[in-house]
Amino acid sequence: MIKTVPIDLSLNLIIGLVLAGLAADYLQLPGIGVFNKALVWTILYGLLVFVPIGAVLFLFWPDWSLMYFLDPEQLPRHLSLTFALIAYQLALISGFFIGQLLVTNRRLETLILLIKANIAMLVFFSAMTLDRIFNVGSYDAFHSSDGSLALFYRSSLCYAFIPITLYFVVPLIYTGKKIKNLAVSTGDSAPKKFQPAEKLSD
Repeated sequence: MIKTVPIDLSLNLIIGLVLAGLAADYLQLPGIGVFNKALVWTILYGLLVFVPIGAVLFLFWPDWSLMYFLDPEQLPRHLSLTFALIAYQLALISGFFIGQLLVTNRRLETLILLIKANIAMLVFFSAMTLDRIFNVGSYDAFHSSDGSLALFYRSSLCYAFIPITLYFVVPLIYTGKKIKNLAVSTGDSAPKKFQPAEKLSD
């Protein structure tokens, strides 16, 4: 997991699609609307996990977070951070809504293909920008090649990635399980339809 702003936007879109896929049984239940419990869980994951992680990385390692495409010194720091965090949530919710649309239209195969295509594009982009990912320093140092950049595993960012990764993965697994189980809990609590005695005896 590499949490830079460009990569996070793609990653959030993929997570939204995956969570919608996990919620497939729930989303196909009668009476489940566009705004539902699975969407609430998805939004909570973004707010409680992605937003704080993104904020910490952007505040302490802004040049790396922007992958040296933009100079954070030339940007209004708080406005840029706010824009990035809002964009994270929008990407996550957009992914979920797209996935939900495909699921409710019984197009699970299309959803799976879309997830695979986005993962492939994310891997390709990451591979093409390895020098921006594995070097940590300032915007000026990256573009001047003055030798002041630190390799990722030698930087303070590397140590921060252990708790960050755990904080990212563990809640994601928990959220996925809660969403997956929504169909069972909702189905059990839903009123049972009346069935004729002849059908019950079958």
